[in-house]
Amino acid sequence: QFLAAHPELKDASLTKREREYLRKAEEYKKHKDDSEVKAKLRDQFFQKHEAAEEALYLKRDAENAAAKRLRNEADSLWQSGQRDKAKELQARAKQHQEQARMWKQQAVDLDWRNNEEMFEYVQTREHEGQVRDGTWIDLHGLSADFAVHKTMEALCVAAE
Repeated sequence: QFLAAHPELKDASLTKREREYLRKAEEYKKHKDDSEVKAKLRDQFFQKHEAAEEALYLKRDAENAAAKRLRNEADSLWQSGQRDKAKELQARAKQHQEQARMWKQQAVDLDWRNNEEMFEYVQTREHEGQVRDGTWIDLHGLSADFAVHKTMEALCVAAE
């Protein structure tokens, strides 16, 4: 009852080891909470990028499906002797295939730009106040091929 009446004395009854343990536990909790907030923000950033890329890949898939449908139809017409109509459908299928390649290239280019943006976001927002002196690199949120590219870039700069 005495300690209940004097809560300021609660810490006085702890040993140095217990106080250190509690301090480290609180520090860990704060660090964990900060990390979770950063990860959530990074994930939102990633989801925005992913949605834009996915939209381009869906367009590519639609063009590929149209090309396949036209090629199948052209094959049937060719077999039935309607070769002029078959050639016309094959030409249209080729146009769809070219459009699909264009959508894919746009998606690949967007992915690269998104990785660049994510890299800069992580380096600056998640490491505020930390000097970018080449002794560290944070690859969170990057695709594997882009992470390899950035790692090699950092190593080449360090080797100079």
